[in-house]
Amino acid sequence: MKMIYKLKSLRETILNRSVRSFIKSEVSVTIKSLKDAIINSVIWSAMIAVTSGYILQSFGMSKNYGEFQAASLITSAVGFETYRTIFRLLSDIEGEKIILYYFSLPIKSNVVFFRLCVIFALNGVIMSTVTLLVLKAVLWNQINIANINFALFYLVVIVIASLFATFSIFLTAYTPSMQKIGNTLMRVLFPIWFMGGYQFSFAAAKSISNVVACMSLVSPYMYANEAMRGIILSSGEFIPIWKCLTVLVIMTVIFWKIGISKIKRRLDII
Repeated sequence: MKMIYKLKSLRETILNRSVRSFIKSEVSVTIKSLKDAIINSVIWSAMIAVTSGYILQSFGMSKNYGEFQAASLITSAVGFETYRTIFRLLSDIEGEKIILYYFSLPIKSNVVFFRLCVIFALNGVIMSTVTLLVLKAVLWNQINIANINFALFYLVVIVIASLFATFSIFLTAYTPSMQKIGNTLMRVLFPIWFMGGYQFSFAAAKSISNVVACMSLVSPYMYANEAMRGIILSSGEFIPIWKCLTVLVIMTVIFWKIGISKIKRRLDII
């Protein structure tokens, strides 16, 4: 019995070391590729901030619109990794199939997918921080960083990142091929982003049409944007943060269960 216990203990130690080594190597590769992503985010967020915070105000837009748009930009900076992840996964599945090598390692198959959540969370923390700093520099007095609860801010970022990590797996599983990735972008990603409250709140949608408001609630972006606005904006009528986080966690579990099951069948590793 002692021998069996020692063998089990040794096996668990090897597995734990393999998991840590695997995730550590993936995180290292991700960090090295962040330079271009950060530069892109700085350019993109700065231009949108100038437009929403200054130019649109000359057309009669609310003085708070720059601050309002800032919250959406931070969420988008995290969520936009979805398209790049789908592209990378599909490219590998149809090309070198390096992902199959990962499944040959002495680790549980779900760890291969869990690494995406870790990478997304790391990327989300970095990109949200960079975007917030850029927005503060451009909008300056329109954003009061001193009023931000950063513990809650990063909790929301990690939940949002986990949601979009599992959503990436889900969409990859249901995108037939690289040739069809444009359909995924135009028929799924763009609609849920645009109708997910990028430029409007749930309260604003509801004041115009209950149908539009209900449609917007289908998009995970709406809950992500509303949660972020509750942290960034000093005032406003938004869906409570904890309700948003609850829905996002439920969506994450659903996408994880369905997405992983589907992609495993696609890779024939069940």
